[in-house]
This record gives sequence, C-alpha cells and structure tokens, in this order.
Amino acid sequence: KEGVSINKSLFTLGKVISALSEYFQAKKKVFIPYRESVLTWLLKDSLGGNSKTAMIATISPSASNVEETLSTLRYAKQARQIINIAKVNEDSSAKLIRDLKSEIEKLKAAQMSSQGIQSERYKVSQKEINALKLKLNQQEREMAESQRRWRERLEQAEKRKLEEARELQKAGITFKVDNSLPNLVNLNEDPQISEVLLYMIKEGQTRVGKQGPNSKHDIQLSGGLIADDHCVIQNQNGTVSIAPLGDANTYVNGNLIDESMVLHHGDRVIMGGDHYFKFNHPLEVQCGRASSGSALLGEGPKGFEFAKNEL
Repeated sequence: KEGVSINKSLFTLGKVISALSEYFQAKKKVFIPYRESVLTWLLKDSLGGNSKTAMIATISPSASNVEETLSTLRYAKQARQIINIAKVNEDSSAKLIRDLKSEIEKLKAAQMSSQGIQSERYKVSQKEINALKLKLNQQEREMAESQRRWRERLEQAEKRKLEEARELQKAGITFKVDNSLPNLVNLNEDPQISEVLLYMIKEGQTRVGKQGPNSKHDIQLSGGLIADDHCVIQNQNGTVSIAPLGDANTYVNGNLIDESMVLHHGDRVIMGGDHYFKFNHPLEVQCGRASSGSALLGEGPKGFEFAKNEL
C-alpha cells in the first residue's frame, strides 16, 4: 500500500512537471494538478512558485540501464523548460523607507560634490531633501503605530486564549496534560464518551461546585443534584483527599462519605448521584500502590457499570 502511494505521488509529480513545461513553452493556460497528491501540493511553491529550485537527475553509465537513463534525461529536459522568476518577499513600507533613505543619500552626495552650483538650484535641492525627510519620518511613525497596534492585538489574543483554556479546563477539557498530577476522568454508560473528560487535581485545594456564569470553582458540574459548593479535594505532598460540603452527596467506592477521605488510584468517585469518575494517581502507579478496588491488583478495569452497582 505504501509503494502504491509513493508511485502515485511520483506519477503526479511527472504530470505536474509536464504541465508546467507545456505552460512555459506554449504560454497558454494549462491546468496544473498540484492537488492530486500530497507531494506535489507541498512542492507547489518550489515547482512553479516564487522560488529558485534545482533538480539533479542521476543516470547510470551501464548499457543495461539505457531505458531508465533515457527516461531520466527526458524527465530532466522537461524540468529545464520550467522558468521560475523569484522575487524577494518584502514589506512595501520597509522598501519605501529604504528607497527614501537612498534618495536622501544621493541628494546629499550631489550637494557635497557641487559646491559651485547656483544658489537657486541648491535651495530647490534642500527643499526636496526636507520634503523627503518629512515623508520618511511620517512613514516611520505610521510603521511604529502599526507595530504597536499589532502587539496589542497579539497580547489580547493571548489573554483570550488563556482565559478560554482555563474555562475549558473547568469543564474537563484539557489541552496540556501534566502526567505527574492526579486527576479525575469521567465514567459513562456509553463507552464512546467514557473517560473523555479529564479534570486535573492541582497542588493545594481544588473546589467542586455547580456550573454557573459567576462560578469560581475549579471543577464545574451541571445537574440538579450538584450543590453550589459540593466538595473540596485536597492535594498535599502527593496525598489526595476529598471532603463533602454540607449535605452534598459524595460517594467513594459506593460508600456515602460525610467527612474527609483519602483517595487512592482506581477509586470510583460519584458526585450528586449522576456524575461518575475514576481517580488516577500517577505517583501511586509508579510506586505500585493502589486501593483495594484498583485495577492494579489484577482484577481488571472498573468501569461505569461496576461503579453503578457499588451504590
């Protein structure tokens, strides 16, 4: 299958070079099939774009390879007929400033070399120099202002990105995972959406509560059985414990808890009766320690059905 894909890419490359050769020979509009393979799409700018490209054709002196040699030479002949005109990618404002500075230097040199010039012409040249200086200063101010606005927009975009990442993390969607931190993963009766949401347990205190527009909780859950302040998870020196707040129903391995309880790798945590989680502790896994209900003991993984039957 990989060989077929490679042959298809090389065949498409030959078609592209043939089409480009025909375009530069006949100077007529020809369809270039760049999109027919990933290879030609990646080489689009190199083959017929704004670039200088060198192609090396290797041939064999052996008579037994004469057919391959002739085919390679015909391939190279077509490639030679492709003419790319490369241009420097340059900002128009920077080019204008460079041209203005060059013009000023020329005028200064002309001024210095013509001491015997008539005073009227000297005044005209001086005015032109001053006008160019003013134009140059204006262009530099506009460029500085443009760069300042761009930096401000970039900083605002970075702030929005961080805020959105924090909000998503509260909902269990994490893009950057710290493999050393303990975490909770969701359990669901549908295996396709089970263990999809990941809630990191940071060092210190992690508060769990109901999701809302003004909620300040680190983990936000929805549902009628979730209290505004549901529970608190403490992570101190690698030891993780969970404590319910008020009358909020919180279960660990099927048991309703009313005080702080230490969590171990593999424990099932249920909040409000309809939010099922499995607790993971990477440090305990490395040390080979886990709770009596953990999959480390060889009893197999404990999923949603097991956690539901524990209640």
